[in-house]
Amino acid sequence: MSVPKIVQVDKRGQIVIPKDVREELGITDKTNFWVYSVTDEGILLKKE
Repeated sequence: MSVPKIVQVDKRGQIVIPKDVREELGITDKTNFWVYSVTDEGILLKKE
């Protein structure tokens, strides 16, 4: 499991998922996600 990291939202509302996290989870530029906007802890992204 990766160490927690702080990322920042840009003007377009985008965030960057750190490279080590993307590699660990097999995320590529073609990966789709379900976005759950309301959870107890914030935003939840689930790989499709």
